[in-house]
Amino acid sequence: MLAAETNVTRLCHEKAVPAVNGEFPGPTIYARKGDVVVVNVYNQGHKNITIHWHGVDQPRNPWFDGPEYITQCPIAPGSNFTYRIIFSGEEGTIWWHAHSDFDRATVHGAIVVHPELGSSFPYPKPHKEIPIILGEWWNMDVEKLLEETKRTGGDFKISDANTINGQPGDLFPCSKDGTFRVSVEHGETYLLRVINAGLSNDMFFAVAGHTLTVVGTDGHYLKPFTTGHVMISSGQTMDLLLHAINGSASRYYMAARTFQTNTELTVNNTTATAILEYTDAPPLTAGSPELPVLPAVDDLAAATAYTAALRSLATVDVPTHVDEHMVVTISVNVLPCKPSNGDTSSCEGPINGTWFAASLNNVSFVASPTGVDILDAYYHSIHGVYTSDFPSRPPVAFNFTEPEPGTELWFTERGMILRVQQLTRKEGQAVLVLRGKSSPPTTAADPLRASREREKIIEGRGMLAWERKGAASSGGRLQDRSFADVVFFDGAGLCAAGSFIGSNEAPSSCDKVYLFGLLTCFMVGSYTALA
Repeated sequence: MLAAETNVTRLCHEKAVPAVNGEFPGPTIYARKGDVVVVNVYNQGHKNITIHWHGVDQPRNPWFDGPEYITQCPIAPGSNFTYRIIFSGEEGTIWWHAHSDFDRATVHGAIVVHPELGSSFPYPKPHKEIPIILGEWWNMDVEKLLEETKRTGGDFKISDANTINGQPGDLFPCSKDGTFRVSVEHGETYLLRVINAGLSNDMFFAVAGHTLTVVGTDGHYLKPFTTGHVMISSGQTMDLLLHAINGSASRYYMAARTFQTNTELTVNNTTATAILEYTDAPPLTAGSPELPVLPAVDDLAAATAYTAALRSLATVDVPTHVDEHMVVTISVNVLPCKPSNGDTSSCEGPINGTWFAASLNNVSFVASPTGVDILDAYYHSIHGVYTSDFPSRPPVAFNFTEPEPGTELWFTERGMILRVQQLTRKEGQAVLVLRGKSSPPTTAADPLRASREREKIIEGRGMLAWERKGAASSGGRLQDRSFADVVFFDGAGLCAAGSFIGSNEAPSSCDKVYLFGLLTCFMVGSYTALA
């Protein structure tokens, strides 16, 4: 991979963007389950960069995971770094992206993991596989967007357009010629490998005149079900079968639009489009293709009904004994605004003189000023990079879903606080994490990402099937819970996620790397090292 700036024109604006191999989106990586792939990344750009292999477990291989200053120091301009990627259990669609600043906006691409030799898909082999990458486009330089956000402490400027495979579609000016097109034949079945690479936007996606059969998510198979639309969170992937049975038209729009539950927030409400064309249909007629009917931007019922239908195809080995319970509240908070020049008039937090922040259990993560990555500090016992006392409970108990809590609950504190988990049993430990979305100062739907430590989603949004003593409840409800790298929360959501950390006897697992501090890591110590 060659990372460098390349000139791109969208919405009548040309600008230089970071990209890999001159492509936006970047190249697709193909592998089989069980493969080990070696990727050498050369940085010929003007700033640091790292690459993260999103959805890859990387068992006992954390050094090549990619989060900047978490598992590695960034690749400096003029340098290179060789990644070793172990595809141990993934099968389906995952993806890669930059894990430094906002570079992910244009530095990303698909990873397609086919079944190992001698195996096959658990559904009829599709006629063709088509990567569909949803994203966002800013006319302004994304690096300047980051600088402005850091300077003001406000939320970052919304994107100017959503995109499909890097293109906003022909509903936008200067975009007709570049609109992504898919050619299909009547009677054939196509596998759409859909990835939401947007920085922040969850999205609804549909194809006019067609239904979609959902067969996988985040590199694992699902019990197939048919739907008219999907809701895909930022960072998530979906495997969708499309049966090409054309109706009265020969061209249909694929469309993607933002999903956001808080109507008080300014959102990118644009619709990105691509065009599905039948090659064996009568000559194309004049006029625009047919548009699909997408749910409303704030249609929470449609989103939750869709996510509730995601069920694992294979029986899930959910631990029946829980070694440790954690309750983690996810919050958007504020911090006192302290600009270097002392002028607080530029501060754009929700309260005068504040910056936006985000926290887990009221800890807003801040990277160490030492420039040492966390993994290096862990292995070499370097002090001052982090502390290991991340709390198992929020420090203050209140009604976490209260729409209008007192402003005294909005404030958080900075910290470099992680969770160090030493294995006490050779076969590992099961950690049940109850994650709740607390409300101050905004209430909106959000995705939460898990890096390297794939989670089993036990129950979602309040339907908890676990007893306080640590044993799983009886019954079959736990047996088909889906694996996930991304967990969707509504504005006052709750989710139980079980992590079996014995399979990764090395640090570390990151919850969500985000500008405002929504991050923590599990540092997993080896049982054998302690024996």
